[in-house]
Amino acid sequence: MVDDAGADGAVAYSLRQGVESLMLTPPSDRAAHGDALTLHQVSEILGVERPRARAVWRLAASELAVAAERAGWPARVTRALGELEGLGTLLEVVGASRGLDAAGDRFDPLSAYALTRVTLELALSPEVAWRRSGVTVLVAKSGDLTSAVPTDALFEHASELRHVVAGLVTAGDVVGARRLEQAVSLSPELGSLTVLSASRLSELAAAQIPYVLSNRRGELYLADLKPVPALVAVGPTLPSREVTVEELQRRVRARFPGALPLPSREALDDAVRVATGRVWGTRGYRPAQ
Repeated sequence: MVDDAGADGAVAYSLRQGVESLMLTPPSDRAAHGDALTLHQVSEILGVERPRARAVWRLAASELAVAAERAGWPARVTRALGELEGLGTLLEVVGASRGLDAAGDRFDPLSAYALTRVTLELALSPEVAWRRSGVTVLVAKSGDLTSAVPTDALFEHASELRHVVAGLVTAGDVVGARRLEQAVSLSPELGSLTVLSASRLSELAAAQIPYVLSNRRGELYLADLKPVPALVAVGPTLPSREVTVEELQRRVRARFPGALPLPSREALDDAVRVATGRVWGTRGYRPAQ
């Protein structure tokens, strides 16, 4: 007969095995879970309360963090995020980290994944990881990435950012970097993102919705951007002389490289007039008299 202490110990050991297995192994169903599970998902899968799952995970992760620190893994993860220009998935960071093997240590893919996951959750800031359409999106920020954060906060609030972005682009307009920053600052859940540069914030925001893109100015725009909002954006940059159809098309393509091209002149006159006030002259569109 097993005494109560032995039974409790067996349950605790089984729970730890379950939590570690789910948190440290890439999910088999990436379409549903991305490349990392949250504690909320783990607690539901195991049928235990979230605080209990969190306590077990923090204990396991803190022990693994010693091995990660010894192997120099925090620095490798930070460098790997830099190699990815700050944006990528957890599995991409694992791949890049394994190539940065200055200490001569060797890890199999699962060990590398585990150490990367632990390093991210114990050593980096909460704004470095977001979930988007079942995929974990990571974004690095400049400066020291060493502040500890609650484990269950790491993959939170992506849905809120997605909601904000969807609201901004719903009218089909081009969304400037300042407007995006203002919208994010108004959301209590997204306050931590205010430390990001405008370009990084725009890049992260665009990653939330497949049909939303960002450009070098940090502007957000739809992949099927219509001619009028595109021309409204480039209008202030046009010279006072006549501008040909080809030049307009070139300017819009340079500003919004992922968007649909402007139509030919027959379908462009009304859009140019509405967006810029210009009318057709001799060889191109001129300012109205």
